Amino acid sequence: VIQGCLPEAERLLDQALAANACFRTAKEGSTNWRRLQINRLFVLIERGRFAEADALLDQIVEKSRRRTIQVGAENALVAPLLASYRGLIAHLHGRLDDAEA
Repeated sequence: VIQGCLPEAERLLDQALAANACFRTAKEGSTNWRRLQINRLFVLIERGRFAEADALLDQIVEKSRRRTIQVGAENALVAPLLASYRGLIAHLHGRLDDAEA
């Protein structure tokens, strides 16, 4: 992420998603889409936009379930990474019981 300039990072990630959408193989849930969205998720969390981050997290999880993309060990890492982001959002929202689950 652009060394602390979160609004710029968000804008550049949106541009990257738009550029990525130009490719025929770049459907929602594809590997590049998922990578960009996970970075966007991180920016939303850092900016304190937890409701948007929660909604994006749900979207990433749903789209990733629909596609069975095999990219080395990446798929094995995505579920725990997303679960940790879900716990972080819950913790920052003050939902400590949800964060520990």
